[in-house]
Amino acid sequence: MAELSFPASTGVFTVREEIHGSDCLCRVVDSRLEARNAFALKKYLQERLRAGPGRIILDLSTVAFIDSSGLGALIGGLKAAPRKNAFMLVRPVDTVISVFRVTRTEALFTWADSVEAALAAAS
Repeated sequence: MAELSFPASTGVFTVREEIHGSDCLCRVVDSRLEARNAFALKKYLQERLRAGPGRIILDLSTVAFIDSSGLGALIGGLKAAPRKNAFMLVRPVDTVISVFRVTRTEALFTWADSVEAALAAAS
């Protein structure tokens, strides 16, 4: 497992990466995806998706808050994916899912209920 930190507008944005075959499980360490770290997340996702042929599984299970900038960063990652199933999200808490529902973006993403389900679907 590798822990990667990226400069954010205040502090750093941290992701823990685990390689599973050709897929990369990326665990978001921050509990908030918001304006202060959204650009770092978007840049990380775009670079990671360009780097490998496998899938990116982004574990959002520890994310308790997301704003429009965080949502925009995830959409930016989705746009960078070479194919729809190359980018999968692990469901965050219900309050964060409600942001996806209210903005009608939930259907844009491929979701898994757990890391284990995501890895099983990715194989």
